[in-house]
Amino acid sequence: MDPSPPRSVIRVAQVSAYPLSQVSGINKIITTLASRLTKSGVLFTVVCPGRGTDYTDVDVLALTLRWKIARNLELAIRTFLALVRRRLTLDFIHAHQPHLQSVASLLAARIIGIPGVVTFHVRVPDDRVLVREYASVLAFLASRLAHESVFVSKRIRADFGIEDSRVIPNGVEIPDLRSGPPTVPGNGGRFQIVFAGRVTQTKGVFVLLEALGKSKRDLDDVTLRTFGPIEDRISYERAKQTFGVESLVEDHGHDDRWHRTLQEGQVFVLPSYYEGLPLALLEAMAHRLAVIATPVGAISDVIDEGRTGCLVPVGDSDKLATAITWMSRHQSDALAMGHEGRKVVESRYSSAAMAEAYLNLYRELIRPG
Repeated sequence: MDPSPPRSVIRVAQVSAYPLSQVSGINKIITTLASRLTKSGVLFTVVCPGRGTDYTDVDVLALTLRWKIARNLELAIRTFLALVRRRLTLDFIHAHQPHLQSVASLLAARIIGIPGVVTFHVRVPDDRVLVREYASVLAFLASRLAHESVFVSKRIRADFGIEDSRVIPNGVEIPDLRSGPPTVPGNGGRFQIVFAGRVTQTKGVFVLLEALGKSKRDLDDVTLRTFGPIEDRISYERAKQTFGVESLVEDHGHDDRWHRTLQEGQVFVLPSYYEGLPLALLEAMAHRLAVIATPVGAISDVIDEGRTGCLVPVGDSDKLATAITWMSRHQSDALAMGHEGRKVVESRYSSAAMAEAYLNLYRELIRPG
């Protein structure tokens, strides 16, 4: 029986180094593309590590890893073999990040004879020379094997130094706010700042707790709500005690629906040490929240200082506390920033625009017939 679908259907293998159960911006992009492009005749299979969990929203080829060491190598080998075995049911391979798995999948695309694309989301900084060089080699190999390299922003492209490429920004759903923002239960009229993402040191959470402790000296109504998995709960709870903010923090854990609890007038804070083009920031702006963030990755492309938010230096709890205090004391200005931020996301960072750009790329690279 001929396994080929009608010519209008494009069968894409999305390759991710992270289980779909893991909180990851890359996985969110993949599932968003799957949701958006199915109606356009694109059928996605996600190839990722896992244990065969039944995902109802997207077809997943979960790869069970058994090695105790060199798991990235095992993932690359298993991904390569899985793609080659499925060669008759694939038209396109889309890898993400300069990962060994990405190199293996793009090599498989070359061998099978189908187009392959790699999207670079962020260059992860590392002080170790060998690790930096290894990442550079993977990025070079992935870009050479791919038929097209894609970056989520011009700044990220400059970080990698790969010029022969194109830019497709990340995008998020634009909520309908005409009925007015939802009410946050238990808000009590207090000034609330919001953080969403992995609760880790690299996201600047500990700097945020220190800044919260400093800002409470001037503010008697400030609280912090976090949404995301806590990586090191012992250190996190100890930091809250050290900075005297235990009673000011509400931790809600990971919740895919976190943005539905947002209320106009809140301020989104993301004091990360490094980023690409963070989806949580775009989602907060789409819900009309002013933003305080660090100028890392593509954030400074999105945040217009004084117009849509405030930028503070990485690791500077004093400047972060000052920004929080200013937002609390100038809430009419914060509201105006939130409305301007919504316009920016609507015009440049919608999931519809992102999906259309990738669809055009897929169609462009697939040979006629």
